[in-house]
Amino acid sequence: MLKTSQSNIDEHLYPVRKEYEQIVITAPGPKTLSKSEENIEEDEEDTLIIEGGESGKELYSAFNSAVLAFTRALVRARVEPIHMKLNVDNGEQEGDRVVLSALLDSDVEVKIEASLSKIKYLIVFPKHDKKSRRIARKLENALLNVLQEPLTA
Repeated sequence: MLKTSQSNIDEHLYPVRKEYEQIVITAPGPKTLSKSEENIEEDEEDTLIIEGGESGKELYSAFNSAVLAFTRALVRARVEPIHMKLNVDNGEQEGDRVVLSALLDSDVEVKIEASLSKIKYLIVFPKHDKKSRRIARKLENALLNVLQEPLTA
């Protein structure tokens, strides 16, 4: 099976572990980038210049809406995070993305990846731990309910 560099990046960020189960929820981002939509100019030195600084604002908006949905889901599921960590990844293929990692229990981890094209929620928990499975399923159901509602209520 051939793997693209994007799948290698995803495996590095979200390693597939046999003793762990993963729940992946994706939502569309604020803008799906295509080459026809971008304003790109090439100068004499073959470097790319992207006109307009709107992509940073849109990424900020995507991340804020992803975190808002996540916090509403935490409140609905009545789960309190133990630890949260924020990373900004400047990927060459997909562009900038923001990754928020949250540890909900000693074994339940949630990663939220927000980019311009999509928002990905990943819940990782052990297969054989009933407490962790219950926390993950409660969060999954709450997150699915929150994502179906408008965020500006």
